[in-house]
Formats: sequence, C-alpha cells, structure tokens
Amino acid sequence: MKALRSIALLSALFFSCADDSPTVNAPSAPAAVAAEALVGSVRITWTDASDNEERFLLGRQELATVDSAPDPSALVVIAELTADQESYRELDVVPGVHYAYGVAAENGGGKSAWTVAAGSVSPLATTSSVGCTLAAPTPDDLDGDGVPNAAETAGWTLRVDETGQGDITERTVTSDPNEADSDGDGLCDPIELRLRTDPRAADTDGDGLTDVEEVRTYGSSPINVDSDGDAGGNPAFFDGAELERYGTSPTLADTDGDGRSDFEEINQSSTDALLADLPKAHVRLEQAVQIELSLTLADGTTQEGQYSTALSRSTETASGWTTALATSTSLEVSNELSVGSNVGFPSGLAVSVGGNSSVTGGFVRNDGVSFERSSAESSAMAYSSALSGTIARDETITGGTITARLAIDNEGTRTFQLDDLIVTALARNPDNPQSFKSIATLALPEEANNLVIGEGESRGPFLVQAQLSARDALDLLANPSGVFLAPASFNLVDRTGQAFEFSVGEATAARTAQLSFDFDGKRAPEVYNVATNVARVDGGAPAGLRLIDALTETLGLREGTDFAIAEGAGGSRVLTRLRDVEAIDGGGRSAGFWTVLAVENRSASVPVETRLTGAELDFEQLRLMPRDRVVLAFVADEDGDGLFSREERLYGTSDQLTDTDGDGISDFDEVRVGWPVSAPLRFYRD
Repeated sequence: MKALRSIALLSALFFSCADDSPTVNAPSAPAAVAAEALVGSVRITWTDASDNEERFLLGRQELATVDSAPDPSALVVIAELTADQESYRELDVVPGVHYAYGVAAENGGGKSAWTVAAGSVSPLATTSSVGCTLAAPTPDDLDGDGVPNAAETAGWTLRVDETGQGDITERTVTSDPNEADSDGDGLCDPIELRLRTDPRAADTDGDGLTDVEEVRTYGSSPINVDSDGDAGGNPAFFDGAELERYGTSPTLADTDGDGRSDFEEINQSSTDALLADLPKAHVRLEQAVQIELSLTLADGTTQEGQYSTALSRSTETASGWTTALATSTSLEVSNELSVGSNVGFPSGLAVSVGGNSSVTGGFVRNDGVSFERSSAESSAMAYSSALSGTIARDETITGGTITARLAIDNEGTRTFQLDDLIVTALARNPDNPQSFKSIATLALPEEANNLVIGEGESRGPFLVQAQLSARDALDLLANPSGVFLAPASFNLVDRTGQAFEFSVGEATAARTAQLSFDFDGKRAPEVYNVATNVARVDGGAPAGLRLIDALTETLGLREGTDFAIAEGAGGSRVLTRLRDVEAIDGGGRSAGFWTVLAVENRSASVPVETRLTGAELDFEQLRLMPRDRVVLAFVADEDGDGLFSREERLYGTSDQLTDTDGDGISDFDEVRVGWPVSAPLRFYRD
C-alpha cells in the first residue's frame, strides 16, 4: 500500500493539469486499530488502509465502566499524526480510568470513518486495586486482566540471576486467574508475564526491592540481584542492599560518575559514592601584583613604568572565601535580590540566571582577590599622579602591564597532571558595574607544564605577565579591589594519561548536580557534586534529588543543628541558617539572608524556575536534577545602603557605613547612580 503512494501523487498531479477542479476522494479508514495498556500510558497501533491520506486523527472517549460500549460519535480528537505513522503512545491518561480509542484518516477530500479499538483500555497503575482490570471479565478471562485463564494456570518460565554473577536459575510460575494482581505487589499480572517475573512473589529475585520498585522507581532488573554488575558477588551490593546501606544506585555501577565504582569507593578507597571525587586544582595569587603604565611623551618617545604600584594581597579571607559564581550572579541579579532583602525577617529568595553567566565553573577553582587598604590607597595615589602628570606634561597613556605570581594547589584527593593552563583576570566593568569583564590573559610559563600534583601538594609560584589596555590599566589603578582569576583553558590528565574532562567530566555532569555553599566570606565556601540519578521515573529518566535530601542524606547535615528552615515573609518556608551563618534581622528588614542561585539547565525537562527558584516553593520542595549548578548564597547588606557586601568589597567600601569616604555622597549613589561628565578629559589612548 505504501508503494502506491508515489503513483497516486503523480496521478493527482496529472489530473490537476487537465482539470482545474479535480475531485479528491476521502481516504479509506485505517484497519486493525488496537490499544494496549502500559504503565502510566496507552499504546495505540493501526494499519494504513489507504494511499492518499494526508494525516491520521486519533480520537479518545472516556467510558463509564470497563464494559461500556464505545461510541464513535463521542470520540474527541486528541492528536493529529503524520501520514507515515502507524503507532502512538498516549501519556495524558489516568490509571483506573477506562478509555476507548479510534483512528481516522483525512485529506483534502474529507475524513474517513472512525475505526475503533475493540473494548476499553485502562493504563496500569502502581496499586493492585486500580488499573489491572483491562476488560469485562469473561469465562475465559475471569479477572479481566487480558491474560486468558489457560495461560495463567499454565504459567511461564523465569530465568533469574540470584548471585549477580550470571548463574541463572530457571523456575516455572503461575498466576491466579481470579486476581488481576496475584501477589498484590502493584505490578499487574500482564506486566509480570511480559517481564517474566513471578506473579506470586513481590520480590522475584530476592534482592530486597519489590518488583514494582525495580520497574517503576529505580529502573533496575527484577530478575537480577545485581542490575549494575558492581557487586562482584558481594550481597552487600545487591540492588536492595546497596540502596538501604549506602543509598547508591542499583542501575549505575558508578553512581556519582567520578570514575570509581561504588564498590571501589566504599570497600577500597573509603570515599563517598554519592559525592563525586573530582580533581580540585586551585589557582592562587601569591605575593604582590605589579601594575605599570606605558606613556607616550610629548616628543613621541615611549616610557615604561613611570607610574606603577605594587598591590599586596589582604590577609583578610573575605574575597578569597567567596565563589566567583555567587559574586557575579548576585551582582547581575542585584535588583531582584534587593527586592527580597526588604520583605521582612526571616527572608528568602531564589533567582535563576542564564547559562552564559559571567563566570563558569570546572575542575579548577577560581580565586577572588582583595588587597590591603594601604595598597589600595597607594594604588589610588598612583592613579591620581598619573592623571595630573600626563595632563601637565602633555603625555598620553598608551597601555600598561600586569605582573603576578601564581601558585597551583591540589585541594582534593586525586593526583592530577595540569598542562597548558591559561588564566583570565576578571575585574568589575566600569561601564556596567553589575558585571565583570576580562582585563588580561595570563599564560603560565613552560616550566608550569607537565606538573604532577598529589594530594595536599602545591607547585609554584610562577611569574606571569600580560598587557593591559590603557583604560583597563587606569581602572585597575583607580580601584584594584575585587579581581577574580578564572581558568580560561587547561588540560587536566589523570594517572592513566586520559583527560579528566573526557574520562570523568561528562559522566559526572550527567549523574550529579553541583551544589555550592557560599557564606559571603564568613567561612570557606563548599562545593559538592551530589548524585541525582538514584531514583527514576516511569520511562527510566532520572527523578532527581530533593535539595533537602542532598543536605541531610547525602551530606549528613542535621536540620536544627547544621541548618535551619523557617516560614518566610512571603509565606513559603525558606533557609534561614546554614552551618553557623544565620539570617540577620536589620530591624524590620533582612540585613542578611540566604538565597538560591540556579544557572539555567537546558538539559532538564523541568526548568529551574519551576523546581528551584519559584517564589511559591517551600525549601523542602526544591529539586536538583543532573547538570544543575546551584549556589546557596548568603547575601548581606548590613548598612542598608542598597549595596551588597560582595559589591562593597569590589569597590573597597564598607558594609557598615553608608558613606564610606564621608564626602556627603552615599556609596550607593557613587557606585550605582553616578553623575554625567560634560567635558571629559582625554589622557589615554583607546
């Protein structure tokens, strides 16, 4: 029938040329329409009986009882399908509801008659009392489950791996022709027949998980005690046992995707099988940062280094103890966060940011840098001298250089080799103070390649230098606070010579969510990759992990001791304390509060706005999915001037004073509002 389609099209084309008003006949009705009950869905199939249809129409009717007769005139079109389809899976169904289905063919000449599937069908459910009766009971099928009495009493043969090592045990089982779910385990007898499981035993393979749990919750095999093959015959790692003891996945031998099997992590390396153990390289700034200006004198000659400063790193840990992601995103969405900071105490807010956020994460940790106040003041003086000197002597600032020394630390437990590291220096963008921009690219010298760095070891420092534009050099002199170092590119190699990005990185990303705690400099940040793919939904997709379960079950934190949740001003329950950092009551406003920052995750079927950052969501409802990047960030504005403490650090201002320099203009007005300059002086070259 399909082969005639091209002939029919040619024939139609010929007659359209010979006759301006050709007659198009309606297509013939489809044949052999059937509907099959599945878990949470219904599959409809049919046979094409025409050669000129343009589409198929799928109709559905809800029936009052299992033995109600379908009425073709009552069918409601629920889908239009292409002419080459002969099957469709209907997901918008409710277990226990009885449906009738029909299919019709249609073209420009009209619609065929409906061909209706025989009887009614109901999607299978997880309870024995609902959804297992598919049709009216008959003498040949007493329980109406679709399996004839004779087939139920004759039974079928099971092949079960009860050791996890391929030793197959065969046995014959039968089902009860009077019960649609013989063992009452929630898996209907027709499904047990299809899966070749035991309809009289809730746990066919005896691994500690019921058949319905294996099929619908975890996606594991109900006839193999070790679905993921990670046990090596050890019963402690059989499907049910590993879930109960360790919380690891029965379908993933490496639950967290870090390249070490669950068995290896738990029995050999004593690492956490639910937290990816990744390489943790930290690029750290050592010693002073030197900034020099390049000048072109009035006579056309060039002079280097006449105006320079050495910036000593602050001994305070505040900037180094905040993540670049939290800083950049909190500034980018500061207007939204500001709204949340004034809605009462305790407050809470969640904000999602685009996937192209200013700073991205990876195996190499970024570093935030703040400088001693005396160094910052010296730098500002050098800036003033440069301005006055160039104007007085008719000089032009043509550029500058930044010189620094970088060290590399291994903060993790995995030895790695780091090659070809290039670091980007990011600084506040003067044209858009709520964002960062790249000011320099710092390539490490040749001696920094092929570095093998073991646990707790450091290498360096290494001298790096880069050219700056005239404007960036001046901006950095004027306000050197808040520089971030971000890895632009690098090669990270494991002990086998494979790149971690390919041997570990993709598997980890697909099986975990990155969860960070940023305490706004009050204590060191924490970054975890938590496993998200243990539980599954129907169809096998990951169900994700509730954020509160990540805190309590994966990380072992105790509510009330390690963190606290309370009702927020908007009525939803919010995080008010994490570790020892607690929301700050600013006398009727929230001077400090916890917020959820979530980067857009396009691979997830449910957007972050729906499951993580919706204002109506209670903290207990927040759900992590694989590839998520989420930061629980503490955001503070203790002086109430509208600038967060992170932003104040970037500008060198105080979060305890609304007018740090006492010039009569508030910090907020100086940073955010500004004022127009009618005749700006030009003393540098773009």
